[in-house]
Amino acid sequence: MNRYLLRSAAAGLAVALAVLCALVLVCAFIAGKSSDPAKLITPMSYAILALSAFAGGAAASRIGGYDGLAASAVCGALLSVLHLAVRLALGGGDKLFPLAALYAGIVLFAFLGGSLLRKRGRKSSKSIRKLRKLSKMS
Repeated sequence: MNRYLLRSAAAGLAVALAVLCALVLVCAFIAGKSSDPAKLITPMSYAILALSAFAGGAAASRIGGYDGLAASAVCGALLSVLHLAVRLALGGGDKLFPLAALYAGIVLFAFLGGSLLRKRGRKSSKSIRKLRKLSKMS
């Protein structure tokens, strides 16, 4: 695996964790102001996880350049592994299928963030000159 791919995926993971922390603070404030915060915990937690995976995948894709989509998928996988480690450390390894669906969703949102917000590379001037040269020959 390319070392630059892992660097961009790790940078995307750092962005995802920063977004996750910021969203947790915002959602905690919103839930604290509501009349029944217990109803909001589950939907907010899934939204926080999805948005942070999306942001991390987008950042990994922008940093990754050519391998941006692979970097965003690796970033989603790293976020899934980190979430699983925290979940197991806190004693919450319940059922296998909902966890597998959750982690597939994390990777999917990271990949979507990478594919929708990736940097569109322009062709280099050298390749454009080659194409013009070839078109003049024929």
